[in-house]
Amino acid sequence: IRWSERLLVLDYPDEGGQHLEVTNFKSGFGALQLRPQPGVDVGQLSVAVFAGGDRVVEAGKPRTGDGYLLFVLPAGKYDVLVAQGGQSVWVADIDVPLDRTRLKQIAAPASRRP
Repeated sequence: IRWSERLLVLDYPDEGGQHLEVTNFKSGFGALQLRPQPGVDVGQLSVAVFAGGDRVVEAGKPRTGDGYLLFVLPAGKYDVLVAQGGQSVWVADIDVPLDRTRLKQIAAPASRRP
């Protein structure tokens, strides 16, 4: 059993009033919660996660929650491919911490400006 002496949960606007902290991981794992920017339905996006620098073999499949995608992955660095309407964008070097949940807000490719 590992004990966390300090786990502080703050109210962040990008969480939309819904904080998710995934616990009870298999040893060596963490979680990545991806939320689309406000006004974008998560169901409109195609999202794939790859081990940092790989970009060939997907590292895992998401579980869909209420307005978010959740990946439980070995702790480490990951690259995320977000696609929508024939456009795509990479979000590189996202750290998935050991025994913790990383929240990352992602922009839909169609809404990104060059």
